[in-house]
Amino acid sequence: MQSEGSSYKVTIFKNSEKPTGLHPLLSGIGNERVKNQPQREPHPFRPKSTWEPPVASPEIESYLKRVRSTIDNHIPKVSRSNLTRIERKTLNELASDQSLLIKSADKGSRIVVEDRDKYIQAGINHLSDQTIYEKIQSDPTPQLGLAINTFVKSIHNRGIVDSITKDFLIFPTDTPPRTQQLYFLKKIHKNPISERPIVSGCAGPTEKISKLVDMHLQPFVPAIKSYVKDSGHMINILESTPIPDNCTIATIDVKSLYLNIPHKDGIKAVLNRLYHNNPDSNSVDIPPGTMTDLLSIVLTKNYFQFADQMYHQVQGTAMGTKMAPAYANIFMAELEESLLQNYHT
Repeated sequence: MQSEGSSYKVTIFKNSEKPTGLHPLLSGIGNERVKNQPQREPHPFRPKSTWEPPVASPEIESYLKRVRSTIDNHIPKVSRSNLTRIERKTLNELASDQSLLIKSADKGSRIVVEDRDKYIQAGINHLSDQTIYEKIQSDPTPQLGLAINTFVKSIHNRGIVDSITKDFLIFPTDTPPRTQQLYFLKKIHKNPISERPIVSGCAGPTEKISKLVDMHLQPFVPAIKSYVKDSGHMINILESTPIPDNCTIATIDVKSLYLNIPHKDGIKAVLNRLYHNNPDSNSVDIPPGTMTDLLSIVLTKNYFQFADQMYHQVQGTAMGTKMAPAYANIFMAELEESLLQNYHT
């Protein structure tokens, strides 16, 4: 079937039709021999390709330009706002008011408008807990980036990580790590209202190491006996589990779990799960000693800035680091299984 325009022609083939005259190198595409070839898993840390196709012939470029122009002419240039003039004026005033802070709520897809000074004071009050945080006088991020580069080169030289992983983990000289920033999300679903601290580690010194650790932890999380993926999974479990009449269903919540996991106990839980209690421990391609080092870097080198002051988190793991959910799940699984075993004995 052919459709002709004023300046170009488009040919569309029906499902039952097959184009003829294909180049021999293209004629085999889609046959069983090609489809049944094994697919290689891409390296998880292979950099994205920067390849771009070469510029086509002038005739093809001219054709593409006409097609783009035709498409652009059919796209509405201006969309009508669904806000009234007063609503737009009010939003602009809120956005330009430097005394206010507008952020998403912790849960529920709601927006929180808060006095900036009160937000900062609430953050300082949270950071005053000296069992979890300590103030530091200078930013150690640049030096930490250099130390991480040295560590990564050493584990590469020992054959623990390959060259692609090494290149992923190392910070280039012209792109040093970014200083991490702390912010808070309001828990408006709680009574009284409280704050959830989030450390923004994007491009931070431990972000890539945390991603490497998380890649090794994630496969062990679904194997946890009490693993629940989401609310739908929980409903399926309850619907398929016989519950005697004399049973009481209860939930237990750990207050500020991420901030209260002792480093030593958290690392021990991970080593138990990945190596000591894992019948296929050889499947973990990072040795226990190196895994301990990687975990320690993420946990103990958590530096961030809030309100022009640098802090160091000395306990727990930061909300926002990639490995935190899997790390916390594994810690709680080890704790839960230990408590249940001691209860039955």
